[in-house]
Amino acid sequence: DLMHKQPLLFKGPQMAWFRPVSLAELLRLKETYPEAKLVVGNSELGVEMKFKKMAYPVMIQPNRVPELSRINITEEGIVAGASVTWNSLEDVIMSLPKSHKTKVFEQITQMLRWFAGKQIRNVGSIGGNIMTGSPISDLNPIFMAANCTLTLASKDKTRQVKFDHGFYTGYRQTILEPNEILVDITIPFTNPNERFVAFKQARRRDDDIASVNGGFYYS
Repeated sequence: DLMHKQPLLFKGPQMAWFRPVSLAELLRLKETYPEAKLVVGNSELGVEMKFKKMAYPVMIQPNRVPELSRINITEEGIVAGASVTWNSLEDVIMSLPKSHKTKVFEQITQMLRWFAGKQIRNVGSIGGNIMTGSPISDLNPIFMAANCTLTLASKDKTRQVKFDHGFYTGYRQTILEPNEILVDITIPFTNPNERFVAFKQARRRDDDIASVNGGFYYS
């Protein structure tokens, strides 16, 4: 437990791997190494390194930074840190009493039934899914249709942006500046007169890439 509270650095001839334990330290590292990749579950970068032979000289594991690892329930909705895993988010959602406020969250849990496997959901993070920017993401269309808000931060500033069509600027590209990171996402509650439906069409039901994904939010 003592080691979990201390920053770590592993360094070899080809890679430096950092694990900060505070947001200030994480932002300082991203300022120093703007090309660094943040890695939590490694389900995307690991594939790129193994099969595409990609090289990432600096990697940062942020899942010990409190601001990125916690989930808060507010008057507005659920605020989930970027390092929060899908199963952790699902556990919190399942603890909420069903009401008119939880329409989006009910659809998230329905989608997670077909999202990867339990082992992947135990380590894969919300922020990793958002920042990867895959055009076949199952959850990002839900977040975008639900009017979610993202908190972005760098060493010198913090800003709130809408997670909408303007967030992605191209294939796997976002509006984040090189020294910025994703801190958290706010998923809002729904009002009594609002409905939300998520949709995925794939060739098979379990563990398959979608042909079409959709999120529909209407009054």
